[in-house]
Amino acid sequence: DIWAVSMKKVPVWKQLPLKEEKAKLPARIGMAYTKVDSQIFIHGGQNFNENKHFDEFFKLNLGNFLL
Repeated sequence: DIWAVSMKKVPVWKQLPLKEEKAKLPARIGMAYTKVDSQIFIHGGQNFNENKHFDEFFKLNLGNFLL
């Protein structure tokens, strides 16, 4: 799941629905990420529920999400 927060007077979190199912990535925490223009780059992370450590690299195009 991808979430966004509105930083107006009262912060509000909203889940971003996907245009395409293939844009999903496995659940994780502790990853490194950065935004460049309309893309987000994600590397690594962990899934403690499944005792997994990731060494993957993803590029998410924000155009795949209904903002």
